[in-house]
Amino acid sequence: MWEHVDPGAPGRALRDIFETRPEEVEIFIASYVPESWGVESGLPVPGTLMRENYDAVTRLVDGDYLLGKLLLRYGDELGDPLEYPPGDWAPPRRFAHQFARIHDHVKKQATAEGPAATTDPDAPATAE
Repeated sequence: MWEHVDPGAPGRALRDIFETRPEEVEIFIASYVPESWGVESGLPVPGTLMRENYDAVTRLVDGDYLLGKLLLRYGDELGDPLEYPPGDWAPPRRFAHQFARIHDHVKKQATAEGPAATTDPDAPATAE
């Protein structure tokens, strides 16, 4: 709703927070990750950051900006992010790798598709 009243306001507010408290980026991203249920224990466990979660996050805050903040924390480790980070890693570290991996894929896809990749995906196709 906030986005409809003042477009871009939620993202600006979040970036203001992240500038003073960059560790909040991990909490923000984690809030978009669904829970899974442990087969053996039946208890909830943090799930996996998927493309649709990434898309929801980056609708509010630019992916390059978020990755920059994650790089401050994890450095070169995110230069070659793991697609399937070990399950014993702390959730924020796993989510950082998953975010970086998806972000890399999105950037490569946009480069391969050219300017059309940045257009509205719901817009009708035009004949050329």
